[in-house]
Amino acid sequence: MGADIYAFVEVKRGDRWDDFLKVYLFRDYDMFCALFGVRCFLDVEEPLFPRRGFPEDADVFAEVTYKDSGGHSATWVTFREFKKAKDLNVKVDDLRVHIYKREGNKWIYEGKAAGIFSRGKSITRAAIEDTRAYYDPEGDKLYIVEREEVALTPEWEDLYAVMAALADRYGEDNVRLVVWFSD
Repeated sequence: MGADIYAFVEVKRGDRWDDFLKVYLFRDYDMFCALFGVRCFLDVEEPLFPRRGFPEDADVFAEVTYKDSGGHSATWVTFREFKKAKDLNVKVDDLRVHIYKREGNKWIYEGKAAGIFSRGKSITRAAIEDTRAYYDPEGDKLYIVEREEVALTPEWEDLYAVMAALADRYGEDNVRLVVWFSD
């Protein structure tokens, strides 16, 4: 079962927050982890934006959607804070195993798997330091723990651009992103 993100951009007009845009973002666990600490398969010490809970002063549309979704891990971040994400570019160990299959004399990437290393070890920092790769001669597969670069994806960059334009009009502290997740 996967986790999906719900995201709303709100603007503050006077003394209240108004829903401006419901944002549809693809399921991207690397971004969920790096930004909000949800579905972490990356070896990050703490997310860029800690959980604050659902904002008490959120727009009613966002609030109803949140309650109806059975959401968890809610937080919010103003554009002034979200600007830190623009420079997100870190190399971290991906705790999922990257799987390659031999085809002739080439290794073809098959995907990632979470949880169990081929030899029965859970993927932990100790397992990474102990063994970074395992070759299964019977299955002709290679299992590797790799370092990955995590940076804003194009859709997150688009969200950033929308929020930046709104911040130019309303101010950096008067534009925020409200997010939560559901399984």
